Amino acid sequence: MRHRDKWLNVQLTEDEMKKLTDYASKEGWTKSQAVREWIKNLPCY
Repeated sequence: MRHRDKWLNVQLTEDEMKKLTDYASKEGWTKSQAVREWIKNLPCY
């Protein structure tokens, strides 16, 4: 695994965590990968 020097701390409610876990499971990703994919799809202004 390559060295990562940037970290993102996210605080989620239990409901949000369940949604993230379900989304990751559906896509076959880890929760970290699901967060990265979600961030990629955010609109940039």
